[in-house]
Amino acid sequence: MTRAHQLRRASLLAPLLLMALPPSVQAHGAIKGLEGFASGLVHPLTIPAHVLVILSLGLLAGQQTPQRLRAPMFVLMPALACALLFTLTRVFTGIPQPIPIALALCAAVLVAVAKPVPMPAIQALFALGGIVLGLDSAPESVPLAITLKSLLGTWVIVVFLVFDVAYYSALAARRNWSQVGLRVLASWIIAVSVLMLAFALQKWRA
Repeated sequence: MTRAHQLRRASLLAPLLLMALPPSVQAHGAIKGLEGFASGLVHPLTIPAHVLVILSLGLLAGQQTPQRLRAPMFVLMPALACALLFTLTRVFTGIPQPIPIALALCAAVLVAVAKPVPMPAIQALFALGGIVLGLDSAPESVPLAITLKSLLGTWVIVVFLVFDVAYYSALAARRNWSQVGLRVLASWIIAVSVLMLAFALQKWRA
């Protein structure tokens, strides 16, 4: 296995490993010792709901052929950018966690059933995903220059990971045994999402 392939695998495993971080690290806001671009890169990976959205959207797009990955990505990128910039208005400082969890659950269900999904439906989910992730990534009140760097870091890592998961899922889907593995992963995301959604709804209603 080449070093490039090892790095690619590591980029796919990183979100899963980071879901095991303690709650104090998963909280919104700046990561201790990091600021600006670096803080933005790490931020989406420290929130379990965001990790689930990234994985489920990537797997959903990966069920398409590699040549069709551009359509949903071209929707995700501007939607995410606009939502991130909108957080500068401080109208939203975060959204209820049941929303991103429910979004991840819907996308994972579509992956698990492995039925053809119209591209407009996929694009709609990607647009919603970009908006949800962006609005839920409002940085703390820091100087504007640092805030913009943080938002840029978040945009870069989300786009990179979603495309990375989608691209390699699309390649893996060419093999029957790999298709089963992707559906198993989607089922795992569904199970985790259901548990997280139950806890999030209970906490939200309290």
